[in-house]
Amino acid sequence: MRRSVFLTTSIVSFFAVFYGNWIAHLDTAFDTTFVAYGATSTCSTNAPVLSGLTPSSASAGSNALDLTVIGSGFNLCNEIEINGAPLPTTYWGTIQLHATIPAGLLSTPQNLTVTVTNHVGAITNTSAAIYFAVLAVSTPPSNPVPSVTQVIPSSVRAGSLDLTVTISGSGFTQSSLVMVNGSQVTTTLSDSNTLSAVLPANLFSTSKILSVTVLNPHPGGGTSNIGTIAVLPPLPSFSAIMPASGAPGTSFVSRIMGNNLLGVSQLAISGAGVTAAVLPGSTSSSAFVMISVSGSAPLGTRLLSLTTPSGTATFLNPGLMIQPAQIRQEPTQTQSIPGVEQGNTATGYVVVTVNGSGPAPLST
Repeated sequence: MRRSVFLTTSIVSFFAVFYGNWIAHLDTAFDTTFVAYGATSTCSTNAPVLSGLTPSSASAGSNALDLTVIGSGFNLCNEIEINGAPLPTTYWGTIQLHATIPAGLLSTPQNLTVTVTNHVGAITNTSAAIYFAVLAVSTPPSNPVPSVTQVIPSSVRAGSLDLTVTISGSGFTQSSLVMVNGSQVTTTLSDSNTLSAVLPANLFSTSKILSVTVLNPHPGGGTSNIGTIAVLPPLPSFSAIMPASGAPGTSFVSRIMGNNLLGVSQLAISGAGVTAAVLPGSTSSSAFVMISVSGSAPLGTRLLSLTTPSGTATFLNPGLMIQPAQIRQEPTQTQSIPGVEQGNTATGYVVVTVNGSGPAPLST
């Protein structure tokens, strides 16, 4: 057995005189070991007093651990024992001893009994015990596997700004993460059945289907089933309609200008008496329609609703104005007076010719 023990006072005095602060190792025929740093004291038969341990605990499964025993009355003949088994001990003065707790003693939760024993010749004195705690490793509760039942809203238009969505389901925790197409987005837990998430605008650049899942991390946990958000094509928009007015009893072709007009299938006009038929040849920025206004159509501004494959949009400005037909002055019928016009009859009227090319009609 190897112990921190010094055999005689004379040897201690010898080293103290010639070496001062020194480190020495002495093996004897009895296989005892003495290790000391800066030793200046001699062995004593008094039982040491323990006041603390540093550290005083460790988690089960820890590696070998350096232990400092704090107390008083320590000397070169002291030996730290754990559960009655001695450990190689280093003397660091009358108030500190050091030893290494082997990993085998730290494998399971328990209280280790720590004592310090004096071995001076046939005299052995042991301190009162204090305890080193080997603590059980706390296992966090296992996370559930989440489930998604609904994502609101379930659709958004391409080109939209940042959008906050609500995910309903079960098994949500504070550590749950909403994933969109496999990438994490900002997630907030409302309760175990509700999460909210902010989807950035760059997810809505083009029409597509977004996959939405919830991830619960380890321990346990997992990835939910897939919910979806449809990114729909943008709605059509108007910038102008030309011509923008018509009179009762007329038909005319108008050009509609705007965005996302490709594939326009219908132009609906509010109110009675006005219909429109879409003509072939629409593009993303323009479409042509034949507008027919009945003779009894009420006057006023009409709403326009345009339908494309991406949906229907309604517009008031620009709208279509139904207004009265403009009244034009018809030329007055004149009665010809040939004799006068030919200058053959004296009437007192002046005969006027146009650009000298001939007589002009006159009225009396």
